[in-house]
Amino acid sequence: MSVIGKIAPWSRESRRQDGGDRSGPGAATPGRRSLTRVVALCSGFGLLGGVAVVTATPALALGPGQVCMVNEPSGAPSSGGTLGHVAWMYMIGTNQWVGGSTDGAVSASNATKLTWKINDTKSDLLDDFYSYGYTKFRCHSTNASAVGAAGKMVTERDGQKFATLTDNCLEDTVAIFMAYDSSMKLASGLGEGPNFYFDNLNSFGPVHILTANN
Repeated sequence: MSVIGKIAPWSRESRRQDGGDRSGPGAATPGRRSLTRVVALCSGFGLLGGVAVVTATPALALGPGQVCMVNEPSGAPSSGGTLGHVAWMYMIGTNQWVGGSTDGAVSASNATKLTWKINDTKSDLLDDFYSYGYTKFRCHSTNASAVGAAGKMVTERDGQKFATLTDNCLEDTVAIFMAYDSSMKLASGLGEGPNFYFDNLNSFGPVHILTANN
């Protein structure tokens, strides 16, 4: 398992229970389940600047694959109600997955995105999302799995500036999924709330509730 992201150094506190760790500049004793997510979530602003953490090169998936959208309904509160927050994950090999999210911008005056990414097994990755406050997910089996293209899209989207209505967690997730399998029929998500999009993602499978052990 490895992680990369623009995450405040105080966010990584304890060592992973199975002996793995997250390491990088400013990380004292990093750990998988202890990563405290940036509070802003999708339509808000992050609290601190980020730290880049090195990740290993993943194995490539061949043939059919799978993607999952993960939902945090309480994310991005606004005067008009809670818009919600979503994250992405996709299969990169036999029981090998990568997942992450866009958690807003550094500040109101700095639109640099706060993003993170983890390589792990599917079940452990879902456990991670649960520990970060996500509550449900739904998946879709794909005809293709362009892992390289999806990885490039992650890098491309991470490098763009955050915009609440047009370049946020939902638009990033959809773009990554479409790069993974361009045959998927997905609306762009432009101008839609993440909760509404997730709840009406009828081309995906049923909604599953996240637990501490998935």
